Amino acid sequence: MAEPFATPEQVAAVFRPLTAAEAAIVAARLAAASRMLRGRFPDLDARIAAGTLDPDLAADAAVAMVLRVIRKPGALAGVGNLKAEATGPFRRDYYPDEDGDLDLVVTDAEVALLTPPQIRARRPAGTIRVQAGLAPAPPYQRRVGENHVRFW
Repeated sequence: MAEPFATPEQVAAVFRPLTAAEAAIVAARLAAASRMLRGRFPDLDARIAAGTLDPDLAADAAVAMVLRVIRKPGALAGVGNLKAEATGPFRRDYYPDEDGDLDLVVTDAEVALLTPPQIRARRPAGTIRVQAGLAPAPPYQRRVGENHVRFW
Protein backbone atom coordinates (compact mmCIF):
# COMPACT_ATOMS: atom_id res chain seq x y z
CA MET A 1 0.00 0.00 0.00
CA ALA A 2 1.40 3.37 -1.03
CA GLU A 3 1.91 6.15 1.47
CA PRO A 4 -0.55 9.07 1.51
CA PHE A 5 0.70 12.25 -0.12
CA ALA A 6 0.08 14.32 3.03
CA THR A 7 0.00 13.91 6.80
CA PRO A 8 -2.55 15.01 9.41
CA GLU A 9 0.04 17.56 10.61
CA GLN A 10 -0.08 19.26 7.20
CA VAL A 11 -3.86 19.50 7.46
CA ALA A 12 -3.61 20.82 11.04
CA ALA A 13 -1.15 23.49 9.86
CA VAL A 14 -3.82 25.07 7.63
CA PHE A 15 -6.90 24.11 9.66
CA ARG A 16 -6.47 23.95 13.44
CA PRO A 17 -4.83 21.66 15.99
CA LEU A 18 -6.39 18.19 15.88
CA THR A 19 -7.13 15.80 18.71
CA ALA A 20 -5.87 12.22 18.45
CA ALA A 21 -9.31 10.99 17.35
CA GLU A 22 -9.61 13.76 14.75
CA ALA A 23 -6.08 13.05 13.48
CA ALA A 24 -7.07 9.42 12.92
CA ILE A 25 -10.12 10.50 10.88
CA VAL A 26 -8.00 12.95 8.88
CA ALA A 27 -5.34 10.27 8.25
CA ALA A 28 -8.00 7.93 6.87
CA ARG A 29 -9.37 10.72 4.67
CA LEU A 30 -5.87 11.57 3.40
CA ALA A 31 -5.28 7.92 2.51
CA ALA A 32 -8.57 7.85 0.59
CA ALA A 33 -7.77 11.15 -1.15
CA SER A 34 -4.35 9.82 -2.17
CA ARG A 35 -5.93 6.66 -3.59
CA MET A 36 -8.39 8.77 -5.56
CA LEU A 37 -5.59 10.93 -6.97
CA ARG A 38 -3.56 7.85 -7.92
CA GLY A 39 -6.65 6.41 -9.59
CA ARG A 40 -7.16 9.61 -11.56
CA PHE A 41 -3.45 9.93 -12.43
CA PRO A 42 -1.88 6.44 -12.62
CA ASP A 43 1.56 7.91 -13.42
CA LEU A 44 1.58 10.26 -10.42
CA ASP A 45 4.14 8.33 -8.36
CA ALA A 46 6.37 7.85 -11.40
CA ARG A 47 6.32 11.59 -12.16
CA ILE A 48 7.18 12.40 -8.53
CA ALA A 49 10.04 9.86 -8.58
CA ALA A 50 11.31 11.22 -11.91
CA GLY A 51 11.26 14.77 -10.55
CA THR A 52 8.81 16.11 -13.14
CA LEU A 53 6.17 16.76 -10.46
CA ASP A 54 6.78 18.44 -7.13
CA PRO A 55 5.58 16.14 -4.31
CA ASP A 56 4.26 19.21 -2.48
CA LEU A 57 1.70 19.71 -5.27
CA ALA A 58 0.32 16.22 -4.69
CA ALA A 59 0.23 16.94 -0.94
CA ASP A 60 -1.56 20.25 -1.57
CA ALA A 61 -4.18 18.48 -3.69
CA ALA A 62 -4.82 15.83 -1.01
CA VAL A 63 -4.99 18.46 1.76
CA ALA A 64 -7.45 20.58 -0.24
CA MET A 65 -9.70 17.58 -0.81
CA VAL A 66 -9.73 16.70 2.88
CA LEU A 67 -10.20 20.31 4.03
CA ARG A 68 -13.38 20.62 1.97
CA VAL A 69 -14.81 17.68 3.89
CA ILE A 70 -13.64 18.42 7.44
CA ARG A 71 -14.67 22.09 7.36
CA LYS A 72 -18.31 21.02 7.33
CA PRO A 73 -19.86 21.11 10.80
CA GLY A 74 -19.68 17.80 12.58
CA ALA A 75 -17.47 16.09 9.99
CA LEU A 76 -14.71 15.31 12.48
CA ALA A 77 -17.20 14.12 15.07
CA GLY A 78 -18.54 11.56 12.59
CA VAL A 79 -22.07 12.97 12.58
CA GLY A 80 -21.92 15.17 9.50
CA ASN A 81 -24.21 18.16 9.58
CA LEU A 82 -26.90 16.47 11.65
CA LYS A 83 -29.88 18.70 12.39
CA ALA A 84 -32.48 18.18 15.07
CA GLU A 85 -36.00 19.54 15.40
CA ALA A 86 -38.23 19.07 18.39
CA THR A 87 -41.88 19.93 18.86
CA GLY A 88 -43.36 18.91 22.17
CA PRO A 89 -42.57 15.25 22.83
CA PHE A 90 -41.58 14.64 19.18
CA ARG A 91 -38.00 14.85 17.92
CA ARG A 92 -36.64 14.52 14.42
CA ASP A 93 -32.94 14.13 13.49
CA TYR A 94 -31.97 14.54 9.83
CA TYR A 95 -29.22 15.49 7.42
CA PRO A 96 -30.19 18.44 5.23
CA ASP A 97 -29.89 17.72 1.51
CA GLU A 98 -28.66 21.19 0.55
CA ASP A 99 -25.39 20.70 2.45
CA GLY A 100 -24.37 17.75 0.31
CA ASP A 101 -22.60 14.71 1.61
CA LEU A 102 -19.17 14.27 3.14
CA ASP A 103 -17.58 12.47 0.19
CA LEU A 104 -14.16 13.32 -1.15
CA VAL A 105 -14.16 14.77 -4.66
CA VAL A 106 -11.35 15.59 -7.05
CA THR A 107 -12.15 19.06 -8.40
CA ASP A 108 -10.80 20.89 -11.43
CA ALA A 109 -8.42 22.78 -9.13
CA GLU A 110 -6.71 19.55 -8.04
CA VAL A 111 -6.64 18.28 -11.61
CA ALA A 112 -4.95 21.51 -12.71
CA LEU A 113 -2.32 21.11 -9.97
CA LEU A 114 -1.39 17.61 -11.09
CA THR A 115 -1.78 17.87 -14.86
CA PRO A 116 1.44 18.45 -16.77
CA PRO A 117 1.45 21.79 -18.56
CA GLN A 118 0.53 21.66 -22.22
CA ILE A 119 2.82 23.63 -24.47
CA ARG A 120 0.91 24.96 -27.42
CA ALA A 121 2.75 25.27 -30.71
CA ARG A 122 2.66 28.79 -32.04
CA ARG A 123 1.23 29.19 -35.47
CA PRO A 124 2.85 31.67 -37.82
CA ALA A 125 0.79 34.62 -38.94
CA GLY A 126 -1.20 33.75 -42.01
CA THR A 127 -3.48 35.17 -44.62
CA ILE A 128 -7.22 35.39 -44.29
CA ARG A 129 -8.83 34.20 -47.46
CA VAL A 130 -12.18 35.71 -48.34
CA GLN A 131 -14.46 33.80 -50.64
CA ALA A 132 -16.76 35.51 -53.06
CA GLY A 133 -19.81 33.81 -51.57
CA LEU A 134 -19.47 35.75 -48.34
CA ALA A 135 -20.04 39.22 -49.82
CA PRO A 136 -23.56 40.33 -50.82
CA ALA A 137 -24.19 40.37 -54.55
CA PRO A 138 -24.63 43.81 -56.14
CA PRO A 139 -28.22 44.71 -57.08
CA TYR A 140 -29.24 44.55 -60.70
CA GLN A 141 -29.42 47.82 -62.56
CA ARG A 142 -31.60 48.73 -65.50
CA ARG A 143 -31.49 51.93 -67.45
CA VAL A 144 -34.93 53.44 -67.72
CA GLY A 145 -34.05 56.68 -69.39
CA GLU A 146 -30.97 58.71 -70.03
CA ASN A 147 -30.34 59.71 -66.37
CA HIS A 148 -32.61 57.28 -64.53
CA VAL A 149 -31.40 53.99 -63.03
CA ARG A 150 -33.76 51.58 -61.33
CA PHE A 151 -32.64 48.94 -58.71
CA TRP A 152 -34.69 45.93 -57.78
